Amino acid sequence: MNKCFISDIEYSHNNYRFDVIGVNLEENKIIILETKVSLNDYKKDNKKDNYIECCNELYIITNDYSVKLESEKNRNITGIIYYDTLRNSINVYKNDITNNNVKLNKDEVVKKIYNKYWNKIHKI
Repeated sequence: MNKCFISDIEYSHNNYRFDVIGVNLEENKIIILETKVSLNDYKKDNKKDNYIECCNELYIITNDYSVKLESEKNRNITGIIYYDTLRNSINVYKNDITNNNVKLNKDEVVKKIYNKYWNKIHKI
């Protein structure tokens, strides 16, 4: 189990807002997860195709089978995390898409997440 992982929800960078961003400190990777609840939600998100520029791996999370099928066609996506409601199971489908020329700086992401929560933690 990887214990060197830091993450945040609704992380903003420039004109983007990622549903979930995580930094794997051991593997030096940035991973973005985008949740799509419907095919319409998936299709109207024009920015998602550029998210791979900001991370090493980009995953779509959905429980909508039509989103899963549409995501499989997208070559900018590393994988799909699909919750099958009929079988009550989570399946991860991964392809070979990895970006090694990430525009986001891992250390800046970690610092921004740390600073976001430091005051909340410090007050406890």
